[in-house]
Amino acid sequence: MSIDSDDAALPGYGAADVVVVIDDSGDDDDDKPVRRDQAKAGMPAVKRARPNAPKSSWIHDHTSIINDRRICGVAPCKLSWSTKTTTGVIAKHLEQHHRLTAQSKERAADQSSTQTVLTQFASISKSRSCRLDSAVAEYVVESTLPHTHTESKPFKSLMNVSVPGYVTKSSRTTKRCILKMYVVLKYMMIALFKSFEAKVSCTYDGWSNTMLKGFYSVTVHWVHVATGDLVETLLDFFYILPGEGCGLRCAEAIFNLLCAFGLGDRILVTVSDNGSDAVNAGVHLSSMLRTRFSHDVLPDDHRVRCFTHSFQLGINAAIRVIQPSVAMLRKSIAMLRSGKARRAAFRRFAVAAYERTMEPPCLDVVTRWGSTNNMLASALKCRQAITMTVGFEEIAKDFVDAGIDLSDEKIWSQTKSLVNEVCLATMLPYQQHFNSRPARIAQFLDPRIPKPLAERNVALTTINFLMATTYSAAVDAEAARAALRVRAGDQWHSNSDSSALTGVAMLLRARRQR
Repeated sequence: MSIDSDDAALPGYGAADVVVVIDDSGDDDDDKPVRRDQAKAGMPAVKRARPNAPKSSWIHDHTSIINDRRICGVAPCKLSWSTKTTTGVIAKHLEQHHRLTAQSKERAADQSSTQTVLTQFASISKSRSCRLDSAVAEYVVESTLPHTHTESKPFKSLMNVSVPGYVTKSSRTTKRCILKMYVVLKYMMIALFKSFEAKVSCTYDGWSNTMLKGFYSVTVHWVHVATGDLVETLLDFFYILPGEGCGLRCAEAIFNLLCAFGLGDRILVTVSDNGSDAVNAGVHLSSMLRTRFSHDVLPDDHRVRCFTHSFQLGINAAIRVIQPSVAMLRKSIAMLRSGKARRAAFRRFAVAAYERTMEPPCLDVVTRWGSTNNMLASALKCRQAITMTVGFEEIAKDFVDAGIDLSDEKIWSQTKSLVNEVCLATMLPYQQHFNSRPARIAQFLDPRIPKPLAERNVALTTINFLMATTYSAAVDAEAARAALRVRAGDQWHSNSDSSALTGVAMLLRARRQR
């Protein structure tokens, strides 16, 4: 830009009539004298006109505008947006569904634009993505993982490496997939139960999650009518409002669940723990089934308790019998380990009795029966050293003041027979819970109780045959042929006129022999 000085001096070309000539071909340095002259003349500054450059974004490389619609250019995606849609919405779609990301680098000294780095993975088809979603939901269910596991960084990293282009679904989507799977499996299970008419065993138990929210789970167990294999499935788990009437509410929920699956009149036994709510639920459930179907459904003696829970009652009774002796030994060992003089005296008596140095036995963890067993076994091994230390004149007063007297032979005899005579004697009142005919059959129907593989096929086929004849369960031709495959000379063989109690008792005796 320039102003001719001669023209500026002519009349009519005063300061107010200064003409500014804009030359687009000039450099930026030519604007400086013009701006100084404008400032001296009191004129407003006139900036050089610049063309409006269109804003560029990395999303424009992956989209195109057709008929006033912006279309995603990543095949096979056909999503489109309005031309007024913000770039943030389109960028989110490219990042989540096509793994396209933009990362800004530092501005170089000789560059005026931001460098964009794009990372792209091949997109997968929708059908394959749906199959992967189902596989992920099945993996979460079978591994008993929370549905939020799909949002964890390690899982996302694993899926990105193993299946590039697959977008890991959110936890809510995974939860919906699991619910869809449950609905499909529910109708498949209903169709399966209609395909055979054998009796089933129903087990229900109460649990609580990490949030201390309780719920009941219901499982059913039966013997396959053709192969004789044990089969189990989880029907459902539901929340039960605690408080008064909990047993009745639990029974109503189980009753509705069994009727929905078509198992209301096919319950052989119900198994529960020793809780009052579970016991009351069994009573109400039996009454509901009899009212709805028949008086022969679920008799009173077919409401049994879990074998392990019943066994626990006997163990607790045995522990109460020997608890004074165990507490006496525990207190004695604690005093032997606490004082230096008492520990030194124990070492001397151990050398005199066993000709080797020994330390006092380790204390147990009260809530862990295994550690208590180790403590009592160690005390029996060094019994002579313990009794000599407790009766030593110099430290005997400490034990007398604490009320410790190990001279009673009952303490050592009960400790020695902890898992033998004492346990068996206290278990007698509880044998009714797991020695009855329905309880024994329920034990075999419960897959949680391990069974030898050698007797699995033959024994369970025999049980299925006995159940069918005794409890009027329909036996198809394949089940009858499977039962007849048992050899007559085999120890599992049972004639058709034999009772179920005899057959199951025979199987139990064989298990104990093995």
